[in-house]
Amino acid sequence: MNMIARKLKLAPIDGGDVLAVLRRRLQELQVRREVITEEIIALEKTTSTRIDVSTDQAQAEALLDGAPFVASRNKPISRLSALHAERDTIDRALNIGRSREHQLATGPLTSIRLRKLKSAA
Repeated sequence: MNMIARKLKLAPIDGGDVLAVLRRRLQELQVRREVITEEIIALEKTTSTRIDVSTDQAQAEALLDGAPFVASRNKPISRLSALHAERDTIDRALNIGRSREHQLATGPLTSIRLRKLKSAA
């Protein structure tokens, strides 16, 4: 029997598919944020210091795309600081994702409305 490997043809991705994937990822990030907040509250009951850790745009974009969070620093940071950094990065990723969601959800409607306005004129 002769077996020939064939490439599967991928179905084109439409805006609805992208929007569904983005919404699912936003839900996952929101659940993760809630878990982190609970851990922070538990740790803050025993710890009184907080080190501010800044988040960057690239890390938030990577998190939104599904990459794991990596606390990046030259020196080791406490578990509490790492949780704050991850939650801050998730917040930024959620803001980016919600902005994209809004653009995807309203994008086609805007072009349809513009076409209607042009045809009415």
